[in-house]
Amino acid sequence: MSAERDKRANILRSEGERLSRSNVAAAEADAAVQEAEAAKKATVLAAEADAAARLLQAEAEADAIVKAAEAEATSTRMAAEATKDALESIASALSGNVEEAAKLEALRQYNEAQASLALSSNAKTIIAPRADEWLTKIGVGLSLGTADGGESKR
Repeated sequence: MSAERDKRANILRSEGERLSRSNVAAAEADAAVQEAEAAKKATVLAAEADAAARLLQAEAEADAIVKAAEAEATSTRMAAEATKDALESIASALSGNVEEAAKLEALRQYNEAQASLALSSNAKTIIAPRADEWLTKIGVGLSLGTADGGESKR
């Protein structure tokens, strides 16, 4: 009987060890699966964070472009309004002659462009027509007086 008991004890011990190894293997497999799932979640979260950061960056750049465009549009509107006011003022001074006012405004803009060219860092020589020739081309009559009040002969 004692031999049978020892035999049974050996069988039970062997079964226990086998079951223990099986449980350890199952626990290790579960741990590996959980570790892989955690790594997957970390990768997904990192990708989502990167996408959100890129989206915020793109939105910020788009907002900056819109604000710059709005500022430029406002500047253009203000310049147009100033030009309109200047033309109205000149026309008023010329007894309502809008065509002459427009010609004088064109001359003013021409002079500004010439000044801008002359002040540029790479300006070497600027060739410009005489003012009276240019004014004649755009249709503005220019009478130059002499010291004695008469007309000059050019």
